[in-house]
Amino acid sequence: MTLNLRNKLFKTLIIFIVYLSYTSVATTLLGNSMVVIFLADILFLLGIVYLYKDNLTNDFKKIKDKNIWKQIGKAFLFAVGLFVVYMLVGAILSTIYPEMMVEDDNTSAIYSIYSMTTVYTIFKTLVFATVAEELLFKESIRDLIKPNVLYVLVSSFIYAFMNIMYGDLSLVTTWLYLIPYLLFAILLNIIYVKHEDNICLVIMIKFFYNLVPLTIMLSGLGA
Repeated sequence: MTLNLRNKLFKTLIIFIVYLSYTSVATTLLGNSMVVIFLADILFLLGIVYLYKDNLTNDFKKIKDKNIWKQIGKAFLFAVGLFVVYMLVGAILSTIYPEMMVEDDNTSAIYSIYSMTTVYTIFKTLVFATVAEELLFKESIRDLIKPNVLYVLVSSFIYAFMNIMYGDLSLVTTWLYLIPYLLFAILLNIIYVKHEDNICLVIMIKFFYNLVPLTIMLSGLGA
């Protein structure tokens, strides 16, 4: 293992460790309040944006050079397509296993934080999940894995597993939830790879993808 690869591996491991622990550390030290959680999320977001600021700057420039409005439209269409595919897979799984209630991968998260504050809900859904988490699951892993197929599989599995890891892993239904998460991640990673690892495009796609359930939630239609 070269020194450069070793440094990238260390960087990625530290980022994931911080991601998995910063909320619990912050609330343990400062108290389990909304303000503490909000500030902890903001600090993590600022930190990971700083680490990948060059990637963000360069990728945004590429989008701008290719006609930014056209790229935004493309991102919107990709988001709609991903949403439809995810819901179809969820519907199929729910039919096979009626006890499963499969939603798109962000709707459950939005429901869980909706009881907090509107500002935090919007931040967590449209900013944190679209920027911090995509940098985490895309850029940090891409630093380590260059072969496209291997990268897509590894990154997608990590994303999917981290969405079910706090469930009861002894249950078959818990692992079935992995399928729609995994499919969503694979499709988004393929788009990422096919567009020259442009993280800004992926961030825009995730933004529009999250915007649908968030809008439904805030409008009261999902109540």
